[in-house]
Amino acid sequence: MFLLKAFKRMALGISPTGGIGGVDWRGAILGGAVCLGLSALPGASLGFEAECLVKPKQTITLAGQMIGVVDEVNAERGDFVQAGDILATLKSDVERASLRLAEAQAEASGDLEAAEAEFEFERRRLERNLELYDQNVVSEGAIDGVRSSLRIAEARLSSARDRRVLANLSRVRAEALLASRVIRSPVAGVVVEVLRAPGEYADPPQILTVAQIDPLEIEAFLPSEMLASIEVGLAGKVHIESDVGGTLESAVVSVDRIVDAASGTFGVRLEVANPELRPLAGLRCTLVFDVPMEADAPEAPDFANTAP
Repeated sequence: MFLLKAFKRMALGISPTGGIGGVDWRGAILGGAVCLGLSALPGASLGFEAECLVKPKQTITLAGQMIGVVDEVNAERGDFVQAGDILATLKSDVERASLRLAEAQAEASGDLEAAEAEFEFERRRLERNLELYDQNVVSEGAIDGVRSSLRIAEARLSSARDRRVLANLSRVRAEALLASRVIRSPVAGVVVEVLRAPGEYADPPQILTVAQIDPLEIEAFLPSEMLASIEVGLAGKVHIESDVGGTLESAVVSVDRIVDAASGTFGVRLEVANPELRPLAGLRCTLVFDVPMEADAPEAPDFANTAP
């Protein structure tokens, strides 16, 4: 009944959700929903067709982890990028110098080698003095002194090893700080907007906007009567209204569980693989489902012979 009223209102040039002339997006999709090949036989399928829109999977504004002066921008608006591509860098002279210092400290081995040599010397000295003590050549006090020297040498060796660990950690930190000055694309997609130019002070540090177009997202709004029939994983065919599109296989990834009261529709999102990064986002499309019918499914209204 709702679909019948919606089509009557559209025939009069009235939006199904209210307003004269110009149909809004939800109303347009609802008006484009057509039931094909209906059958009242049990086990039959319902061919359902609805208008849809091809969208990027997500649109991301890329930024540095900290503010700074832009050094390079390696992409322009409209460029295709792959995940991991370096799109921009911030000035990093200080971070590079810090990394060189940390690497030098981590590679320095003099303190550790000296501590190891001292410990080994004190260990052998204790062994010799213990042999002399067994022969009553040295006193017990001398043995205590040698043992104390060995413990001191052991503590110095442990401290030298700790400093080596800390130097390696400082190098890792310096590498991370330098990497934070590099802006990489997290997804495969297209550059939508370049927000900064080389030499600009990026505060806030947003540099570029990238739209992920692999995979693509298909958005459609279906009448509430279809809510029980649409579930995640349901396959559908997407016909792109353009020569570059063709027909693509897709699957439902998300179903809204709340119906829009004004239009009587609910949202459905599907995904389509786009490894070639074809520029399909923003195009209108037609979505076709083959949905199993129940035995008592209502017959499709005859819109052509129904008076407004």
